Amino acid sequence: MGEILADSPLDYLLFELSLVTDKYAMISLNDRKVYVGKVIDMGEPTETNGVDQDISIMPLMSGFRDEKTLEVRFTTDYAEVESDIYLSLRQDAITSVTEFDFDAYKTLASDHQTHQT
Repeated sequence: MGEILADSPLDYLLFELSLVTDKYAMISLNDRKVYVGKVIDMGEPTETNGVDQDISIMPLMSGFRDEKTLEVRFTTDYAEVESDIYLSLRQDAITSVTEFDFDAYKTLASDHQTHQT
């Protein structure tokens, strides 16, 4: 599967984060929504279209990017829900994907709070 996805940086990164390293992904969409979660399905690859155009995630938290600064603000914590939630996202709506590093997030959020006071 990795060889099939190697020609698409987005597909390859989603594959690496979800199936190879089992890490959380931070996915930003073109409507400024942001999801942090586990990618659980990327669809089946086809010879003509590559991987299906949707991905499924199990979100941990979500929010949005500020319109002016593009800073991420998380507003929903899915860990508070007592059942699993699954979302399907269109790949053409994804503007960026990165590994979500909890330690870096805590440090940056703490630094941001310190500078605002």
